[in-house]
Amino acid sequence: MEKLYCGLAGLLLFVAVSRKTMCEERSRKAIAGNGEDRFASNDSCPTFTQFWRRKISHYFRERDADDDGAITERDYCEVAKRFDEIRTDNPAVKEKLRRTILQLTEILTNDADRGLFITEDTMIASLYNQRCKIGKNVKRSLFYDLAYDSFTVLDENGDSLLDKYEYARLFYCLCVDHYKTVANRSFGALDRDRNGRLTRSDYIFAFRDYFFSDDPTRPGTLLFGPFHD
Repeated sequence: MEKLYCGLAGLLLFVAVSRKTMCEERSRKAIAGNGEDRFASNDSCPTFTQFWRRKISHYFRERDADDDGAITERDYCEVAKRFDEIRTDNPAVKEKLRRTILQLTEILTNDADRGLFITEDTMIASLYNQRCKIGKNVKRSLFYDLAYDSFTVLDENGDSLLDKYEYARLFYCLCVDHYKTVANRSFGALDRDRNGRLTRSDYIFAFRDYFFSDDPTRPGTLLFGPFHD
């Protein structure tokens, strides 16, 4: 069954990387409560900083599931398989999340002839390019979809909140070593009111901070766990 799953994933990846994936209209539900506009970033094309580079390097290392120095089809298969293990009453959202990850993979892959092969330098350059292109329209991007839909999938009990257990599944799905320990430290940074729960807004704004901010004091800096020089 796993071979069939990865075979289908590989076919989808080939379609995505060869740029034959059809663009789909992405429906976005408004976040409950006020403050959705805070998802807008401050600068359209900010200065490239070493702090931002370190964050993306850390994200790359967490995504490189087999530690071979590149994100390949094998890494995607493992991550997608782990997300698929999560129970959900809305399988359509899980499928939409998988397609979003594939579309982001297409953006990061700049060599269609080589297939899915993303190095650390490629990821940094591609994400910075996207950061410039997206500007203040983050909430109309695939990054917004990734945050919104992954929250829905991780929210196993459907209460529109993530507890520590549900949040830790993100790190399990990303194949992070010692994922529970890393998740606890990350959760502590995002849970600013110390009530043991993260709202959808907390989670989505953390994605914005991680990929689009150069401010090291933002809670989202630790979205994917602590990192070092």
